[in-house]
Amino acid sequence: MKLKTYMLENCIGPSKLAQTLGVNHATVIRYRDGARIPSPAIMLKIVQATDGDVQPNDFFNIPEKAA
Repeated sequence: MKLKTYMLENCIGPSKLAQTLGVNHATVIRYRDGARIPSPAIMLKIVQATDGDVQPNDFFNIPEKAA
């Protein structure tokens, strides 16, 4: 799930997520909008904060394997 979708579905604003991740709210906006890719350490925090709903691959436009 994309971070943007997760934030919308769970009514989480950039400032709240920024506090959880220990980053600036503008940084979360960049992550959300795809303007910046989180570092591996921040990606781990995002996975943990979203209970695994947002995964590292969700930050890249990698097509899913066709069945």
